[in-house]
Amino acid sequence: EVFFTHLLGYRRSNEQPVESVLGSVKGYYGCVEAQGRGTLHCHMLVWLDGALDPQEIKDRIVDQHDSAFSERLCAYVDDIISSEVPYSGAFDEGPLSSHPCAVRSVRRDPTQSAVEYERKRKADLSLLASACQRHSHSSTCYKYWPGEPHPKECRFGLSETNHIDRTTIDAQTGEIEFKVSDGLVNNFCEHILEAIRCNMDVRFIGSGVSAKAVLYYITDYITKSQLKMHTAYVALQAAVTKLEEEVSERNEMDFEKKAKLMLIKCANALLAKQETSAPQVASSLMEYGDHYTSHSFKSLYWTSFEHFVNKHIEEEVVDAERDETEIEIGDVHDESADDDNESVCSESCDEDGEDGGGYKEVDDESFDVVIVEPVEQGGIRAKGNQVMDYIYRGDLFNN
Repeated sequence: EVFFTHLLGYRRSNEQPVESVLGSVKGYYGCVEAQGRGTLHCHMLVWLDGALDPQEIKDRIVDQHDSAFSERLCAYVDDIISSEVPYSGAFDEGPLSSHPCAVRSVRRDPTQSAVEYERKRKADLSLLASACQRHSHSSTCYKYWPGEPHPKECRFGLSETNHIDRTTIDAQTGEIEFKVSDGLVNNFCEHILEAIRCNMDVRFIGSGVSAKAVLYYITDYITKSQLKMHTAYVALQAAVTKLEEEVSERNEMDFEKKAKLMLIKCANALLAKQETSAPQVASSLMEYGDHYTSHSFKSLYWTSFEHFVNKHIEEEVVDAERDETEIEIGDVHDESADDDNESVCSESCDEDGEDGGGYKEVDDESFDVVIVEPVEQGGIRAKGNQVMDYIYRGDLFNN
């Protein structure tokens, strides 16, 4: 809450917006993810109040040739994003007694002069950026390298050779080229780094391609399975063993039922076995939450809408095929069809052609699922679902 309120400066709709380290913030959404070693970190999108979307930025620069706007945008980006260790080598604080992340930021001492306070603060920021933001290559950087003769490049795009003097925008394409002072330093915001005191990465989303990439990246983190391959194999083996024991007790089970049961048990085994780290467990017990958002959202059960659309598409295809068949065969009469109709009727109809109670296999998908809920007076009533709500809602709810 302190991060959102004071660093991002976010205020609810009934409160006045305030300036923050990034500007006036309109909204945010973040999800918490656990690394392979269990440590938790957050991926967050922040929307700025009054900011233009990528297409509007491109139109302003390319179509309207607004050079003043380009200069202001570049100045804003360079102001909030740092790409080098500040004041590197300017301060000699001697040997460190502890890691910069393990101590609190510099506090203002009433007896201390403003000059001394600023000196200590800058020295602290320099040490912090060097410890948290400077990248050191390791085997992880090259784990996807196919080998010679391909160039050996860090998969994070960090290299000593990267250097761009200043942020510029191509007036012909609208492409933004960001300043890179030190090719081995992850981009960071000095004020946020000083406050949270841990590794961070920040980027300005100025194009549709970047926006899609970041959204995909965050969504992939939200939806990815935490189950490791070796754990999955153990879970599947347990499911297979359990099924074999059940089948031996019920020898009458046919092959098709065995196959279906096998799939169900394997799926249940994979879903039930979830690898969880100690920080995740502690975070859950403390009710810290696994995501943070400035707005409230309603869940949309997409599969029910998808099923509804697919069902109607299939019906249209079947109707079209039926119409096409009728046009092709015209009034051709097939005497064998009468015999087939009689044989079918004799199995399920009485002498008058009425339904005689014979067994008919019914496609379950031909029925709509009706959800019911109890009422205070006793009994139950049909409960509306989202699909029906969207189909039958009136003009009153168009907005």
